[in-house]
Amino acid sequence: MADEEKSTPSTSTSRPFFDIAPEGASSDSPPASVMVGTAGPQAVQIGSLNAAGQPTQMMGEVSSMEGLFAFQGMDVPAKAKFAWGQFFLGMFLPFLVFFVLAVLAEAMEAEYEDWPDFSRVEEVTVSPDADGWYMVSVVKNETENINFWFSLSTGEIETSVSLYYDVYEDSLSPRVGQRGAVVQGSYNESSEEYTEEEIGEYFSSNQSIWFKPNPASEENHTFEVYYYDAIAENAWWEKQDRGGNIIEAIFCFGGPIAFIGAIAAAFYKGNKALGYGLLSSIPMAFIMGPVMFLLLLMMFGF
Repeated sequence: MADEEKSTPSTSTSRPFFDIAPEGASSDSPPASVMVGTAGPQAVQIGSLNAAGQPTQMMGEVSSMEGLFAFQGMDVPAKAKFAWGQFFLGMFLPFLVFFVLAVLAEAMEAEYEDWPDFSRVEEVTVSPDADGWYMVSVVKNETENINFWFSLSTGEIETSVSLYYDVYEDSLSPRVGQRGAVVQGSYNESSEEYTEEEIGEYFSSNQSIWFKPNPASEENHTFEVYYYDAIAENAWWEKQDRGGNIIEAIFCFGGPIAFIGAIAAAFYKGNKALGYGLLSSIPMAFIMGPVMFLLLLMMFGF
């Protein structure tokens, strides 16, 4: 009896212990929602692979390249080296420019041997006429000055005759006050008195000088008449100074502007080494300045 009961199969379908589906529900069907009032999940079809319902087949080659090839990685720029050549060029270039300008300025200066002679000397001998007047003929241009001096010593009284005619001045004899006046100066050694008086003058109309000493003299006198063209000399110096003025303008105004512009241009163009070199030339001037000064002195023979 007992054996028959054990061999009799159970009318209920046995389920695994983890099947928690409700009684009468198949474990093959999706479980019902355990939440009240909520429908279970439904399968939804979104689109299709093709209109015919056939699986889509991809055609063509994955890659047209055959064989092995290297992977092209990202280019990393190499760190640029400091341009020492540009740095040293910027450091010494201002001194080189200064040296060249100094040499040019010295070359443009006129040498003493090259200076024109704007003066001339003529020796004259004069004799008095019947009235005691002396006459000197002169040949001068409109820009020349005239002067002469000679002695008429008579005993204890020292006497001199002089003339100074200057085309620049209205009064060329400040003590006498007459333009182109011939002046006689007398010095008495005993009384230590000095006097002067006008004894003649220069006549530009006929380019002659007339004078009569006091007291009158009957002797011939030989002396030198000096001619000096001051206007021509001033014009010559103005011409010579033009070159020097250009060099001075470059030193005073053009130099600092060009230096600052060169620094700005170097950094703007990306030549930082050149810019740093130009900046370094400023403290370097404390060393190079005396060196260049001594070098210029040696070159120009001072």
